[in-house]
Amino acid sequence: MSGKPIMVAGLLLAMSLCAGEPSLARSATALTPRQVLDIWEKDPRLGPFTRKVEVAFPEEVLEIAQSFLAKQRSGASERQLRAFVDAQTEALMDSHRYLLATAPDEKLVRYVTAAEQSEVILQSKDPALCAHPNDVTTENAGTFLALPQIDALLDAMTSGRDTPVQRAPASPTDFDAYRQSFLHLQVSKEVLDAAQNPKAPRDDKTQCELLIALLKAYEPLPPDVLGRLIGASVGTPPAK
Repeated sequence: MSGKPIMVAGLLLAMSLCAGEPSLARSATALTPRQVLDIWEKDPRLGPFTRKVEVAFPEEVLEIAQSFLAKQRSGASERQLRAFVDAQTEALMDSHRYLLATAPDEKLVRYVTAAEQSEVILQSKDPALCAHPNDVTTENAGTFLALPQIDALLDAMTSGRDTPVQRAPASPTDFDAYRQSFLHLQVSKEVLDAAQNPKAPRDDKTQCELLIALLKAYEPLPPDVLGRLIGASVGTPPAK
């Protein structure tokens, strides 16, 4: 599992879906950033996610609300505001994913387990959602925001910040253990081909099964090995 954690990018639509809230459009000039967040948090579907991100990264979320107001007062359209908040929230989460590298082992085990559970839930609903877990839309946002991965991801990130664990880099032995674990799953030929040829085209069913297998392959590994492998996949802190 490399690059962004599965489902991170798409989940970041949550606050942008609130950007067109009518009460914001009517009274932007009179609102404070705190009041903007209060309105976002009252959304029945997206409010819980907004609150969780705010608890994890309060200063950064307040800055997003402040920038949102500046954009709105400058005459930005609803579509532009949604795109702006989406981009800002994605940048916030993306800039903190390196924190997974220093999260305690037990937090990473919980995160990977929750990510696999989330993919299985999506598979049961629609293989396309499972295959493309970052493709969140207004219509399916409720499904994504109810997944168990969200809490586990934010918990791992904040733990990596507040109680960081220093671990050695992943070794060739660690990578080989993961590879052997994956092969031991005895996945279909289509899934194996997709794993060996990441850029090759595949249907949603195969992609979905691949993502689940990539997560499941972590299960037998010792927590310290899992931790080193996750650390290798999420990169380093951004330059100051």
